[in-house]
Amino acid sequence: MKEIDTFERIQAYLDGELPESEHAEVAALLDADESLQGLYDELIEGRDLLRTHEPQRSVPEPRDFYWSKIAQGIEKVDQAGVPVESSSQQKRRFSYWVKWLLPVGGLAAVLFLAMLSQFGVPKGAGTQAEKASSYHEMDNPLETGSLISFRSNSEGVTVLWITSD
Repeated sequence: MKEIDTFERIQAYLDGELPESEHAEVAALLDADESLQGLYDELIEGRDLLRTHEPQRSVPEPRDFYWSKIAQGIEKVDQAGVPVESSSQQKRRFSYWVKWLLPVGGLAAVLFLAMLSQFGVPKGAGTQAEKASSYHEMDNPLETGSLISFRSNSEGVTVLWITSD
């Protein structure tokens, strides 16, 4: 723990944040210990690297003007008397909508499924046995013609189309 405290004191010494009473003590430590002097030199190099390579950022407007615009906006809200919602008020408003939307959404889903079942939406490709029930194998006695058959199970009708060349 003492070593960490010494490192912090050296950093404070470098930054000029060390009290005058400890300033001479840390300077004596740096003169007496070469490893601490090496740490001090590394800290100086790091500080110089950061200062020379840090990108310069400029604010498009002065700092005072920026904060005065924020203060003016707050004053306008206060003068207008617009109530600011707290997080508990927002949660209550959200729970109000959820209280109504969940049942209505569930009812809409049930109605949608009921409509699908009423209109007989196909349930997929079906099995081979279901497909085969609408086709009939027939012999074609005509050598030059063709025979096409279609069976509609829902209508209970079979249609034969016979052509001859």
